[in-house]
Amino acid sequence: MVAALLALAFPVGVSDWEALHSDTERRMKASPESVWAKQAHIDTTVAFGTTVMNDLTAKPMDKYPKALALYRVALSLDPDQPEAKANSEMIIGIYESLGRPVPSGN
Repeated sequence: MVAALLALAFPVGVSDWEALHSDTERRMKASPESVWAKQAHIDTTVAFGTTVMNDLTAKPMDKYPKALALYRVALSLDPDQPEAKANSEMIIGIYESLGRPVPSGN
C-alpha cells in the first residue's frame, strides 16, 4: 500500500526510481539494524517495480523481467509484502499462460 502511494504521490520516471532504489539500498546496508531503512528500501523497491511494470514506453520483454526481479528483491526482505506478492504472481501467471519460461534471477 505504501509503495502504491509513493508511486502515485511522486510521479517520477524509471531513472528517478533507480536513483531512489540505489539510495535506499545503500542506507539499508549502512544501517542494517534500522527497521526504517529496511522498510524504506522495501517500499521503494516495490514502487520501482510497479513503475517499471506500468511503463508504457518499455517493451514487455524488457519491463516484466525487470519488474519481477525487483518484486523478488522486495519479497526476499519481506515475504508477505502484498503488492510485490500479487504483482509477481500476476507476471508469472502471464508467462505461464503464454507457455513461456518465467525469468529467473535478480
